[in-house]
Amino acid sequence: MPGFLTRTGTPTAKIVAALSRRVHSLGGIILALMMLVTAVDVMGRYLLNRPIKGASELNELMLIVLVFLGLAFTATQKGHVRVELIISQFSEKGQALIETFTSLLGLALFFVITWQAVVLAVTQRSRDLTTSVLFIPVFPFALIVAFGSGLLVLVLIGHLFEYLGQVVKGAWKTRDWLIPALILGLLVVVPVGWLVRSAADVNPLTVGLAGMGLMLVLLFLGMPIGFVMALIGFMGMFFVVGPDAGLTILRTVPYTTASSYSLSV
Repeated sequence: MPGFLTRTGTPTAKIVAALSRRVHSLGGIILALMMLVTAVDVMGRYLLNRPIKGASELNELMLIVLVFLGLAFTATQKGHVRVELIISQFSEKGQALIETFTSLLGLALFFVITWQAVVLAVTQRSRDLTTSVLFIPVFPFALIVAFGSGLLVLVLIGHLFEYLGQVVKGAWKTRDWLIPALILGLLVVVPVGWLVRSAADVNPLTVGLAGMGLMLVLLFLGMPIGFVMALIGFMGMFFVVGPDAGLTILRTVPYTTASSYSLSV
């Protein structure tokens, strides 16, 4: 079994890493273009009183490209910000088991984000939505969100095989059983929450407190901070308002957050 997991994970990881590296290079070009547009716009505005028309729109759209083309490469470099204070105290096998769990959660999260980004792109295309100044169609940028998220899913699949190979390799020590118990406890949270939601209306305060607790647990398990925030936000809307509200969050927030002009200045 370990040999199968190693043979399956490693080639996949290498191919996806090479693709993500090339895509990341394109993101670097976009960053240079953003700097150029901003510099020319500022100089034109204050020196010639002739700013670039739609400069903010261009930067917002390029931000989407920059952010989502860099997600997968950052993951290949294990560069997403996370808390390692607790996870670093466990054995290598225990850490691998935790990483398997968090990779699986991240994979599921970004699979849904990829799906919802495609839905967003189809909606934007059907409504012929464009930017308000330059009238640039916006659906291709939603597709870029889907592409970047999908590429991240492939990276996380590679990580999943890598960590699973480490988990099933060798013998377990007694201290390693603490980690499975913790993970099994987490795995119970979502099904129990769903049953409670189905049986009766849930107090939003209760859901909020439970979400904060789960957020802290996932953070200290070493799951990337951005992933945790997205997952907890989705689950909160899912349980308090309903499934459609949760999916709407994952459909719109990645796009609107990445295209925030404040991130470019």
